[in-house]
Amino acid sequence: MPSNRILLDTGVLLIFVVGFVIPELIRHHKKLKAFDAADFSLLEEIVSDAAVVATTPQCWAEVSKQLEYGVPASWRSGLRQAMKSRIEQAKEHPIASRTCVNDPVYFALGLTDAGLLKCLDASTTLLTIDSMLFEYALSYGGNAENFHHRREARGLT
Repeated sequence: MPSNRILLDTGVLLIFVVGFVIPELIRHHKKLKAFDAADFSLLEEIVSDAAVVATTPQCWAEVSKQLEYGVPASWRSGLRQAMKSRIEQAKEHPIASRTCVNDPVYFALGLTDAGLLKCLDASTTLLTIDSMLFEYALSYGGNAENFHHRREARGLT
């Protein structure tokens, strides 16, 4: 990655939180069927290379909403604790919703992704599983990496 700060989107964050509990849980989570423990290991490698791991409150809100989707009740406490731990470790960039909705990209990508694009600068690389967000980040001149490309390079797809 060309920068020392990594900005994680909602999909990557969800893998990051669920895998933190037990990586094998990833493949059992209804929102993460395409991923598994090997993807979490790859993500951990990528994140460990960054000096700063960052995201936005909007991403955390989406992760919170998706975290327990379709999982057994016995997992919920552990998932909440893992999210708490990850929030405490990450740098959070507060982006006012008003700022996001007044950017034209809001109409194409929505509130959360518009906020992520507002966080990009020369020292930040966006890591995403969303190909549309990835393309917009590149078109805005930002540093971005599609996690699926890393997975392909590692032979995980």
